[in-house]
Amino acid sequence: MTFKKKYQIIMSLLFAAIMTYGFVKFSDAPIKPCEKYVYCGKGGHAHTLEEYEAFRQWETLLIVVGLLLAPSFWNIKNFMRDTPRP
Repeated sequence: MTFKKKYQIIMSLLFAAIMTYGFVKFSDAPIKPCEKYVYCGKGGHAHTLEEYEAFRQWETLLIVVGLLLAPSFWNIKNFMRDTPRP
């Protein structure tokens, strides 16, 4: 098994685990500042500053892992060639 394939598998599993954690932990996402409470989710439930910061950290981690995962699926072998190799 090549390094690229191992990287794809490991990063895909990591991405799925992080996403599952977020779906379970932040079922009221997205959490954002609102007028009635300090922070609230889309269901209108109040959240603390710590919950908001945890949500933002999870969101950032999900984006970073997704950006690290995406290039492994691009096939750039023949990207700069004018003609395909025989």
